[in-house]
Amino acid sequence: MSLEDFVNSELTHEIYNGQTRSIASSDGFIIDLKSKRRLTESDLERVKLNLDEHFSFVGILSEFDMSLLILKKIFSWDNINYFKRNVSKNKPDNFNVSFNTKEIIRNKNLLDIELYNYAKKLFYESVIKYKDHIEDNISEFKELQLKYQNLYNRYRKEKMASIIETFLK
Repeated sequence: MSLEDFVNSELTHEIYNGQTRSIASSDGFIIDLKSKRRLTESDLERVKLNLDEHFSFVGILSEFDMSLLILKKIFSWDNINYFKRNVSKNKPDNFNVSFNTKEIIRNKNLLDIELYNYAKKLFYESVIKYKDHIEDNISEFKELQLKYQNLYNRYRKEKMASIIETFLK
């Protein structure tokens, strides 16, 4: 099955504004992810209200490190370092998806696109609010993060070598 066939299928409704669907709720009841009901602008407005009223922070993946620094400040966390795992080493630079398929996906996820833009707005409001904290800590965090990742990578290599050695005995 091609990507376009999948997107046009009725196999799952998660591909139709899945993020908006997962955050939308009415009176505390989550909209069923398997529901065939199409979401509306009022669902999106309810999601935005949920973000405003019930989320302490909205981060975005493309700014993961900065998101962690803000979370550290908000929740007084000590250690926010992490290890990258299951990262593809051979990720293609440009996944070949036709213009037509991209348009189908875009048209079926217009509410999610609007939600993402709203989430970015909330995120950058937090960046402005915590600007001094970010500026004071980002360089040190990135330097320490690199050390953590190198340590983790060395540990994984040694563990893998040990497993292979044990297997070959």
